[in-house]
Amino acid sequence: MSSAASASDYLSIPEYKQEGGETFFLIKIVTANYKASIHRTYEQFNQFDIRWRSVFPNVQYTLSGGGLTLDSRSPDYSEKRRVSLEKYLKNIVTVYV
Repeated sequence: MSSAASASDYLSIPEYKQEGGETFFLIKIVTANYKASIHRTYEQFNQFDIRWRSVFPNVQYTLSGGGLTLDSRSPDYSEKRRVSLEKYLKNIVTVYV
């Protein structure tokens, strides 16, 4: 990442969709030479976080807010989770990449 660019310039989770009883978060990456997007569930983020911390045991920023609650499929809850996941990814990219 160049000093002029930040994680917010090219990494985002702009939306989510609910399908088959699960919530999928859209991850978008856009740079000058690369574009990609992929959907991932919170559980997939959680598994990534476990692997990430096994490689970088001194990591300061970890995924939080796991577990299902009664309203875990509600739009408000999904939106809060989307914002939290985006912040998590941006922090990893900013600090560790």
